[in-house]
Amino acid sequence: EFFADDPVMIAIAQCESKFTQFNPSGTVLHGGANHHMNGVFQINATCHRAIAQALGFDINTTPGNLAYARYLFEQEGTTPWLDSSACWEPLMSTIGIAANPVVTQSMLIARLQFQITELSQKVALLQSSATGNLSVRTF
Repeated sequence: EFFADDPVMIAIAQCESKFTQFNPSGTVLHGGANHHMNGVFQINATCHRAIAQALGFDINTTPGNLAYARYLFEQEGTTPWLDSSACWEPLMSTIGIAANPVVTQSMLIARLQFQITELSQKVALLQSSATGNLSVRTF
């Protein structure tokens, strides 16, 4: 239901985790290289955990994993899941839906704004490190 309007994301979740957030033991499903991919959408925790948390998403929970996946999809289309495209692209072509959405100007602007925010946070951290004020952490 969460991605009823974006069927490619349903196919991606099927391929990435078979719609699974947790292992039978109740721990978060980890996969990929070095087991750094988390949950339903196998989100790379090393790259995305801090960003997800800053946006209010916990990728270790089902709602947080789905919401952050939607955020990523709105920012980058299917690019974060290209490694599994050999699985999900055939699923999409079978039902006649294009796998990669059209990148709109608003998507590009949103991505640039996100990158500017990330860079600003890194600059602030570097500035606080340079002045010896390590208690300030912006991401």
